[in-house]
Amino acid sequence: MNYSAQQILFVYKKEKKEINKLISKLKHTKCKQAYGNFYFNVDEIFSETGTKNLKYNYVGCGNVCFLGNIKGKTAGELYYKNKFIKKDFAISYISLR
Repeated sequence: MNYSAQQILFVYKKEKKEINKLISKLKHTKCKQAYGNFYFNVDEIFSETGTKNLKYNYVGCGNVCFLGNIKGKTAGELYYKNKFIKKDFAISYISLR
């Protein structure tokens, strides 16, 4: 393996190590990685009802990508299950991106 290939491999290994470290810090949610994206089980994070301070809001960077409706609701109509999940999910997800 030539020097350039070794350097690229080093960068990818370092990135993977940092991502795994961030994912392991998630306390209230579980994350899986596949095909370069991060996947969360929506039922573990969101509920259909909740208080105003737990409402999901688009932050513009490190946001959640929803593919269609979830249980007939759009992203703006979902609520985090509790404040710990909201904090854990928001900080870790922004760091992953």
